[in-house]
Amino acid sequence: MFDVLGETPTDQVITGHEGSVTHIDLVVGHPQGRLLVTAGADDTVRLSSLATGGPVRALLTNGFAAASLGVRRVGRQWIVAVVTTDGQLHRIDLDSGRPIGLPQRVDAGPSVRLEIFDLGPNVCVSVQGNAHGLQLYDMVTGDRLGGQVLRQFATALCRVGDTLCVGGSDGIIGIWPTAHAADSVRVTAHEGRVLALGEIRGTSGVSAVLSVGEDNQIRCWDLVRRHELWRRRVLSPGPWEVPLVGCATIGRTADGRDFVATGEHGGRVRILVLRDGLPVAEQEFTVTDIVTALATGRVRGRDVLVVGTDSGRIVCWDVGAGRMFVYGPLPESPRWTTALALDPDGSGRLAVGGFDGTVREWSLPACRPLGSPPRPAHRGGVCGLAYTPTGLVGFGADARLVSYRGGARSRCCPWRCGTRVFPGSSTRTGTFVSASTTSPEGRSATSRARPPVTGRPRTPSCTRCGAPAVCWSSCPSGMT
Repeated sequence: MFDVLGETPTDQVITGHEGSVTHIDLVVGHPQGRLLVTAGADDTVRLSSLATGGPVRALLTNGFAAASLGVRRVGRQWIVAVVTTDGQLHRIDLDSGRPIGLPQRVDAGPSVRLEIFDLGPNVCVSVQGNAHGLQLYDMVTGDRLGGQVLRQFATALCRVGDTLCVGGSDGIIGIWPTAHAADSVRVTAHEGRVLALGEIRGTSGVSAVLSVGEDNQIRCWDLVRRHELWRRRVLSPGPWEVPLVGCATIGRTADGRDFVATGEHGGRVRILVLRDGLPVAEQEFTVTDIVTALATGRVRGRDVLVVGTDSGRIVCWDVGAGRMFVYGPLPESPRWTTALALDPDGSGRLAVGGFDGTVREWSLPACRPLGSPPRPAHRGGVCGLAYTPTGLVGFGADARLVSYRGGARSRCCPWRCGTRVFPGSSTRTGTFVSASTTSPEGRSATSRARPPVTGRPRTPSCTRCGAPAVCWSSCPSGMT
């Protein structure tokens, strides 16, 4: 410590860091006297005393360097806020060194900056990054108070009762309990796009939501209190720029166990089995191809996970028994799989969509193709498939919503979306459809990428047969 006016050293403090000190903040007015909060090159945040000249305690040792930090007194509590380079906002009680709640997901990198200030009755933490822009959080509760809304599109949808959850390409989850924008809540969940969202049964029997992101994280959310329950890392962070987890899905077994599966580009598939909302077991297997799509369901009384690959090979894993059920042969003509759907009737009928725009149905466990050879149903890749009570429907990168009937031969119905009627053989939406969700009764909604409008996805119907359809209206995450 130096006297600024006299430019002479006044105190010497040993912080306990192994290496250089990178960040420092002075605490004035604390009952223990003047204190220092420091971050070091050893990836720790520590508290030191100017009175004794020695370290007091370690506040954070999570293995990531601090990008920015600050200290503020809120009532009778002193809180330290730290943003680490892995993209997490930590709030720590200065006197005990204990974390306050779970970390909040923010922008990653060494250039992220943090500031603490008063905003009305709240003490706020602002985090400025490159991906999400400026975001504001409550210092005590960690709730997001507001911030910039950047352009993004929906990548995953999930319905929990009347609440709609939308995961975006920017890692933000929008929670819409009603159709009104004022009632919605935005949660910064992942660094990178959200790969999957799904409802699970929580610890107290109340529904919760699981999210899987490109940041290799699985996170569980309480929709009532709007906060995180727990998180699980699929892979350890590494120097790679391309995400290693390329797809994910969430399902439920017949005995009531939930599970989440992730597929990696290297061919490994991991399954985390849950009971009462908490992880209880793990399963893992490897295929020889790139894992490109996942789907869950039941086949001949078995709870299965179906894996699609870059070669077109079909692999089926028995989740209940924890072993391989079907390992299909390599097709004569390789075809990159982009979408999968299992018929909910348990017959083993599997719909497979390819990057070439073709859709074909297969019979499991025989891996036998059904119907005539596939014909292109889309000018571009198939983005999603779903079975409804009236048959198979799907959407593609050519911005068309199609009802497939008669096996591989597609017969398309005109769809009515809200007050607009789309005549002809299919629905043209103008841009690509990006995500979909289907309820057990067959009601579905999809989202497409387009500039934002007001509202939320709702379930349209076919003007010819009156059946519920996979279709779009408007997307609460900012795109429709």
